[in-house]
Amino acid sequence: MKTCKDCYHYVFVGDGKNGKGEATKVGNCFRYPPGLTAEGSAYPIVGCNERQCGEFLPKTAGIKKRLR
Repeated sequence: MKTCKDCYHYVFVGDGKNGKGEATKVGNCFRYPPGLTAEGSAYPIVGCNERQCGEFLPKTAGIKKRLR
């Protein structure tokens, strides 16, 4: 199964917890501009082992896309 960790837009940050409180690897999704927060702005933090969104793009596809 392809997950966020396999996506071109994902950048690993470190260890974190999912919605159930279980340990997982987390990172930022750079698919869209950062969203506004109380402190300013931030990119979404996603658990890379859980699932993927509908905007998934394989890491290798991103390289090919940039070379065009």
